[in-house]
Amino acid sequence: MTWWRRLGNGSGDAAKLEERLVALLRLDYDRTNDFIQGVLSTINTLRGWAITLTVALVGFAFERNAWLLSLMASFVLLLFAYLDVYHSWLYSAAVRHAGDLENAIGSYHRFLAQADDDEMAILDFEADVKGHTFGLLRVLRRPAFRGMVVGARPRSMLVVVYGALLAVSIGSTVVIALALPEDTADRFEAEPHLIADTLAALTPEAIVGPGE
Repeated sequence: MTWWRRLGNGSGDAAKLEERLVALLRLDYDRTNDFIQGVLSTINTLRGWAITLTVALVGFAFERNAWLLSLMASFVLLLFAYLDVYHSWLYSAAVRHAGDLENAIGSYHRFLAQADDDEMAILDFEADVKGHTFGLLRVLRRPAFRGMVVGARPRSMLVVVYGALLAVSIGSTVVIALALPEDTADRFEAEPHLIADTLAALTPEAIVGPGE
């Protein structure tokens, strides 16, 4: 006999407690699923802007022979990578929480299918409920940076996307710096407003094109 049935003393209250418990599980699952969708949307936005800004800065760097601009893209990438790692960790933690909920709800369905004939089905459901932490915010306790990196998923996507973009920005910096003539090697000391002018030109129309 499950603990909520013992609380109900075998009366109709036990069925009500059981219904409320399952309703809480499903509510927790629905809210967790909504949270996952929101985090995925944020991750896609972050990666889109990371690619767009990197391409824009590297493009302006080649156009103006300004290696500092492509170097700046590397620092911008590191900022976006940190934000992406954090949101990927949120996604991973939320998916684990949703998985626990699915296990508990699945155990409940097996419990209903077996009725009281299978004691193990009842015990599995009770164990899943007792081991579950209700409320997503209670499991989203931000770890140290190392734990956040280890827990971020999918890690391979993070490495591929930001590794490739970082290689492009650093490679562009080297290529532009080596291609500069000697008399323009110190152009940033001679023209201190070059970077500011270039950044001012990075309007939404310049980045994504007019009419988009």
